[in-house]
Amino acid sequence: MKKKPLSFTLSYDECPTHRFGAICLNSSEGHGRRLTSSKCCGRWDTLKAFRMSPRDLREAAEEFLNAAEALEATLPVAVDRED
Repeated sequence: MKKKPLSFTLSYDECPTHRFGAICLNSSEGHGRRLTSSKCCGRWDTLKAFRMSPRDLREAAEEFLNAAEALEATLPVAVDRED
């Protein structure tokens, strides 16, 4: 029997009780990690999921980093204050 290739889902999950939202990364092997700091009681429902291959995931992560750096470059430079 041929083994299924590893895939990932990037998902938006929500706690049905407290309505906290979280962005999560899950593998097809059943492992997952919450990427946002939202903590709750642990009962998460997946509201939207995007399936990705390992290559797609790496490319999306690189694109995310590039977008964050580009946005950061548009921010005014912080000036350290001397008290």
